[in-house]
Amino acid sequence: MFSLRILTVDSYQSSPISGYDDCYSDFRGCEIYNVPVLTLFGTTQAGQKGALHVHGVFPYMYLRWNDVFPGVSTANCRKYLQELALEIDKALNVEAVKSNSNKHHVHNITIEKKRSIYGFYAEAEDFLKILFYYPWDTSRVAALLYRQSILNKFIQPYEAHFPYAFQFFVDYNLFGMNTININAFKFRSPNGVNVSLSNTPQGMSSFLSGDSHSYCQIWNVASLSSSQVNNIPKRVVSELEVDCREDAILNKYGLLYCNSNPGLVEIREDLKRQRRLANETSQMTPIPTQERDVEVTESEAFYKGLLMKIIERKKTAEESLMKEDNESGANNGFLGGRKFILCPI
Repeated sequence: MFSLRILTVDSYQSSPISGYDDCYSDFRGCEIYNVPVLTLFGTTQAGQKGALHVHGVFPYMYLRWNDVFPGVSTANCRKYLQELALEIDKALNVEAVKSNSNKHHVHNITIEKKRSIYGFYAEAEDFLKILFYYPWDTSRVAALLYRQSILNKFIQPYEAHFPYAFQFFVDYNLFGMNTININAFKFRSPNGVNVSLSNTPQGMSSFLSGDSHSYCQIWNVASLSSSQVNNIPKRVVSELEVDCREDAILNKYGLLYCNSNPGLVEIREDLKRQRRLANETSQMTPIPTQERDVEVTESEAFYKGLLMKIIERKKTAEESLMKEDNESGANNGFLGGRKFILCPI
């Protein structure tokens, strides 16, 4: 398994690579010439800098089936989906002043059961999930739908405002500063550069022992077998450069975090592991706040004094009301229950 702590994310367009990307679209019935690739930059648990290229993730948006094809059954709907893809391609090409172009923008359209968060719906409905080749096409198509440039009618898009990277993080249960874990991957060739253990960052020597309980691993790409290294040229200058498909990501099978930021939790756990390896206690005490010697200004002293007078006046009014309620309750045989009234300022 390979793990990388996510520091930043980027994407780029590339020709499909056999073994990592879809090279043929069964839905469109043609070859694919351009696909998006996500690149995650970060560090391994041993401190090695790396870049992870994730293939097979496409930006998408949703449309309600009944908004697009009202009164039409979803059975045997392939023809309708392909016609919708052609309409979207045509609208995008016309907008780009390339009306004669046959460029494809839609990769695939599938039908999924979803429930809109806008309003109440007792049951899930049929939604069209439209996958694109280019991340910027989601916002472009949303604008065309608003302008009724597709199918000559207004259609409400869903999740079109989510950035490409944000969709990826949500769908695969990823968080900033947390680790992404993959179980099938290959390293890019180091181009003859010997990435040896001597390149390990200072202070990481304690991780190089033969202890099987060590929580991290140092990757020496130059010593790996040919089955662990692909022939794709390096794209970045990071020490490690890895390729994987989206189905190799293990985070999506984990539990969702609800009560805390998993990135911060991972940082704290990493610090505890490093302290234990250094034979120090893993319990960390918070650093006390430093006292600041700040000179009080004249305006601050004035408004502070005014605030104290208001508080004192309010306190006096509340005590007076409490005394009146107690006396009224005693005279009538019950305790007063009037709520305190704030003194107007």
